[in-house]
Amino acid sequence: KIFQILRIRHSKRMVHSHKAFFLLRILEFRKVESGNLKIRVSHGDVVGFVRRCVEAFAPLVARKQLKVYLRASSEQVDGWFDPDKLDKIVYNLLSNAAKYTPDKGEIIIRIETGDDCSVCISVANSGELMTQQTIDGLFRRFYDGNYRKHHTIGTGIGLSLVKDLTDLHRGSIRVSSDEQDGNCFRITLPIGRDAY
Repeated sequence: KIFQILRIRHSKRMVHSHKAFFLLRILEFRKVESGNLKIRVSHGDVVGFVRRCVEAFAPLVARKQLKVYLRASSEQVDGWFDPDKLDKIVYNLLSNAAKYTPDKGEIIIRIETGDDCSVCISVANSGELMTQQTIDGLFRRFYDGNYRKHHTIGTGIGLSLVKDLTDLHRGSIRVSSDEQDGNCFRITLPIGRDAY
């Protein structure tokens, strides 16, 4: 009985947490649409920041026994970025990857630097590959994908928010789906001070 009570309470907390996160996403969208969402960059280590994001996310994929790897071309990449926006970008990409990765599958995060004072952050997951039709609709607001097929809960706004925040950060996003890399989202952001 104690276990059941704890489980029910935990389930209610998860529901409330999900609703709160959904509302925060909606508020973020409103700010983007109204032009009130501003970028506030500060200097920091991109690799260290993303590593902390990944470590914070890891317990959320424990139930599916997913393997999460972080691979960086350098131990430290210093640059200018908005911590709040980058945190939301990474969280939403990881959340999306976790939904579509089968049990005991893997998610790989890569960080690479560019010659033009930029950084590329990619999130790739194993699992069923996406069709071009699916890729074309990924960034549409409230796009529901194949949530029912994969028995997941989705709001349809996470990836749209990623696109908005990436644009706000003066970056770009590309998506690929193939046998070699799986389903891969690549974010490229400028990290030079003069970009902002």
